[in-house]
Amino acid sequence: MLETDWLTDRLHDAMQASGSPGMAAAVVGKDETIAASAVGVRRHRHPEPLQVTDPMHIGSCTKAMTAALVGKAHEEGIVSWETPLSATGIEVHDDYDSVTIADLCAHLGGLPALDEDEDIDLLPALPDDPREQRLALARLLLSQPAPTEVGTFNYSNAGFGIVTALVEHIAGWSWEQEMNEIFDLMPEPAGIGWPRTVWGHKLEEGDPVEVDPQGSYQLPPWIRPAGDVQASTEAMGGWLQVNIRGLDGDSSFLAPDTWRMIHTPRGGPVALGWGVQELMGRRMSVHAGSADTFMTLAVIDHGDGVGIVINANSFGTVEPIAIGLLKDAVEQLWGSST
Repeated sequence: MLETDWLTDRLHDAMQASGSPGMAAAVVGKDETIAASAVGVRRHRHPEPLQVTDPMHIGSCTKAMTAALVGKAHEEGIVSWETPLSATGIEVHDDYDSVTIADLCAHLGGLPALDEDEDIDLLPALPDDPREQRLALARLLLSQPAPTEVGTFNYSNAGFGIVTALVEHIAGWSWEQEMNEIFDLMPEPAGIGWPRTVWGHKLEEGDPVEVDPQGSYQLPPWIRPAGDVQASTEAMGGWLQVNIRGLDGDSSFLAPDTWRMIHTPRGGPVALGWGVQELMGRRMSVHAGSADTFMTLAVIDHGDGVGIVINANSFGTVEPIAIGLLKDAVEQLWGSST
């Protein structure tokens, strides 16, 4: 069984190898924390130690939360997973006639990725209001021919901004408000946007460069549902437990069938807001997230109902090292014979 001392030692090794100022991790079962630890500092050249209760920016791991909100809208009859985009009240190009709400959550909609600053900078001016901005983006992109083949996996931040806009348009709700239901399922703190107590860093030639959370680098509202949530390592462990319990038949937030839908591949290894793959012989839901200043890895084992989250307050060389730590944790939990 994996123990906290082992996790702490491995986090120290990973932090030193990557150059990240701090790293944290938690391993959880359905109803318990198996191990949790944090090493390093909240901010480079500042003495405050990083804690598992400190919020970190989870980037694209936000997509799993947005998919859960879409699942809630599905259960409430607001939309169906199989609702075609042409039935949402938004005019769409013929290329998108057969694309469904679920396709957008599985990156199968043919939409552009919009995951690079230079591509985002090419977008025209959009309204400042978050709902209006997402709806304007949906109308803009869906009126044009699909840039990639519909039905083929193409990772897309735009898809999650647009699926949120469509549900908001039909339901009359706001993603920012609805996300409070997700945050209520998790230990505090969790919220939208950059954390303040922990700073993110970019690694330049191996050295951490601080990124001021109140500086010029901010994420636009349309991308929030795709990747702009902060959550502590403890809170992320709680979020994984919500998913684990749902897969185990708990229906306190979503019905078990909805949880299974979210974690079932729709096209290749892609589920709804999650990837699903074999890791060391075990079926796992997986996701990574980063907006280039923090990094999060999250996995859920479908068999034993165990989740692992790894956070770092930097990005760059930390990612492959954190993946190595994740694989070591899987081996520590289930042994090299798996």
